[in-house]
Amino acid sequence: MPLNGITKDSVRDFLNHHLKPGQKSPADALPSLYSISESHEHEKKATPAAEAGKWLRLVHIVIGNSKQFLNGTFHGVSHKYLSEYIDEFC
Repeated sequence: MPLNGITKDSVRDFLNHHLKPGQKSPADALPSLYSISESHEHEKKATPAAEAGKWLRLVHIVIGNSKQFLNGTFHGVSHKYLSEYIDEFC
């Protein structure tokens, strides 16, 4: 199920499809993510870039791994095909 934008409705649909009700969900303080608290435990925090690796550790690891994958495998990525490259990574 692709996420085609970050809106309260898309976040709600994504959570209902991928997480159990009541499950803890750490996230940043983006207003679109406030719908998390409707059915899950939302730990929200406005995170400075320097602290992102501590607060959202797994997200930080996935982003770092995807950067390494794209740079190591494709040696650069154009915006036109970025979505396909990310799909392949996933």
